[in-house]
Amino acid sequence: AADRLPAELDHQFDYLYRWLDHTDGTDDLARPDITDPTLLAATRLINAILPAAHFAADYPTIAWLSLEVLRIWLEHGPGRTLLGPAGVAAYHAVALRGDDSAGYRAARRILGLGESRGYEPGTSQARWVFALHSCWFEPIDNAVQAAQQAREGLIGGGDLANAGYTYHPAVFYLLDCAPLLDDVVAEVEAGLAFVRRTGSEQTTQLLAPYRWLAGVLRGESSAAAGDAARTETYANNPMALFYAHLNRAVAAAVLGDQGGLARHTDAAIPLLPAVVGHYPTALARLLRGLALAEQARATDGEERADLLSELDEVRRWLAARAAHAPDNFLHLLRLLEAEQAWAVGEFHAAALAFDAA
Repeated sequence: AADRLPAELDHQFDYLYRWLDHTDGTDDLARPDITDPTLLAATRLINAILPAAHFAADYPTIAWLSLEVLRIWLEHGPGRTLLGPAGVAAYHAVALRGDDSAGYRAARRILGLGESRGYEPGTSQARWVFALHSCWFEPIDNAVQAAQQAREGLIGGGDLANAGYTYHPAVFYLLDCAPLLDDVVAEVEAGLAFVRRTGSEQTTQLLAPYRWLAGVLRGESSAAAGDAARTETYANNPMALFYAHLNRAVAAAVLGDQGGLARHTDAAIPLLPAVVGHYPTALARLLRGLALAEQARATDGEERADLLSELDEVRRWLAARAAHAPDNFLHLLRLLEAEQAWAVGEFHAAALAFDAA
């Protein structure tokens, strides 16, 4: 029941910590695969339900289901059908609990067992989930490789739905780390072609904003043309709507459109619960911080104090991420610190922070 779910989740997370702290990978390898038909049916059903719950942004239900798979693993042994959902449990240790260490340990252990026993396509499913959240503790270049490697394994195993999902994280990481915008466009176009063939409307809506952004950055289209109508396309899909506003905020920041930056970040931030644990949540906060700093420089009084307070909250969030994964977040933190110092008139601190960024 919904009112009992928070307390039950605390109990469910205990299984994750018992598995991590009181057993190890050697124990997993020593245990035989589960064979009970009821347990196998339950894990297959959970695996089928998880994507639908994800698209509905029902994260407590996703966490409960995936942690139930870890309970089965702990009490009855591992198996091929458990690997993908167990990977989702590792993801939610990061996304819901903020426990990067437990999530990383769990993900690495799950992948190690899958590779040792040849659990495909389950290993590749766990690997693409790992790609979604590995940014919080590994360089994002590694996440691109993990997503693309997972795709190959999923296609080889006939799991075309999950193979299509791998394009989305690969694209949002490539936007930040690819040498050329052309590399991002190539991944977007390949993804759109793949999901058209496999019928994944959800992934089509997640990738389309990146194609729009590439067109704007290449000068092929105007950022303002049909802006409201384009975002309204995603009105019933909070996850896709977040990415539509995020990419418009990126374009606004690049093109110096302060009004657009403020408008689209203001719309994106309330949608963060639809993308818990995704790397672009950090980009959204950075862009929001840039908008707040610019607004603070143009105002005074109580409104300015409120803007600076929100800006400092964003800075502290990025600082926590940078402490665990400086390769991915320290430059973003330094940039926001520079903007914050500029907003309060600290010229020397701002200059140093801009140079550091």
